[in-house]
Amino acid sequence: MITTRAIIAEEEAIIDGAKAGIGKKAPLVSETDYRAPDELRITYDGLARVCDDARRNGEEMTEELATLWLQQHESVNRYVMTSTDQFLNIRGGAGVGKTYFMERLVRASLDAGRPVALVAPYGEQSRVTLRSEAEKATRPEVAQAFRDANTVAWLLNKARFSPQFRESLRGADIYVDEASLLDNDSMLGLIDLARESDARVIFQGDTQQLHAVGRGQPLAMLERELGFGMHVGRINVTRRQLSLDDKHLSRELSSGDPTRFGVAIEKLIERGAIRHGGIGDAVQAILANRNAAKPVETIVLSSTHRLAEKVSEKLHEAYKKARPEVTRA
Repeated sequence: MITTRAIIAEEEAIIDGAKAGIGKKAPLVSETDYRAPDELRITYDGLARVCDDARRNGEEMTEELATLWLQQHESVNRYVMTSTDQFLNIRGGAGVGKTYFMERLVRASLDAGRPVALVAPYGEQSRVTLRSEAEKATRPEVAQAFRDANTVAWLLNKARFSPQFRESLRGADIYVDEASLLDNDSMLGLIDLARESDARVIFQGDTQQLHAVGRGQPLAMLERELGFGMHVGRINVTRRQLSLDDKHLSRELSSGDPTRFGVAIEKLIERGAIRHGGIGDAVQAILANRNAAKPVETIVLSSTHRLAEKVSEKLHEAYKKARPEVTRA
């Protein structure tokens, strides 16, 4: 590994900033007063509700899996509600309900009289994913918080150039979605902003899947160096995959363990979900999957533009040949 003294100083500043925030904030609820929300309690009715909701969505769900999902979410809820740290880290894989879970936490922050800001590293995550959650919010002020979601860069720049906006963040809870995509510069900016405005920052993401494009992997570094948020279990029961077999494969693929990942890939190959072949094989597989009654979307991923273009061209030719009366495929 080759680095510079400047980058080492940058990383040390991030670690020192996170360390300095330990035990520095009043909790949303004291440990003695904390009570698990009714919707996260493991009761007969609660488990039945989760299983019934899953069934309505065409999702397979067992009582054991529903119990684990509720336990993991309740554990994270307790952590965020009772922590006295200035910086928190929620860990969870794809499709486990992290963004949905944020709605409950935002509600608690607003109930405690704290200003709230919702941000993500990139515009797609903040202005599309987070803002779309506004429709599901149960209260208008929570919905507004999601509608106002923006990028981390927007937050830092506005706080830098607008003293009035910076003051509006005093004592705030700042929620950062997909936080594993933060680079050193953005992480330092958030730490400095939190220190200046006495705000709390709640990171949520998955360092086992997504990494920053820019310099550094600060969230992974904090997990490694400080055990940042590691005392709370990682949420890994996916709700995005519908079948139990797919849920298991999803957990293995996002486990961060090379052996488990390899076994899952082998299963996908056996299933025919991953195939070895050339451009012609790919085109034939796509054409064989056509369904006039229910059109199938095709996403072509390739290592170079040339390969994707070739597949697209051949599909275009096949569609034109099948329906010559249509001028555009």
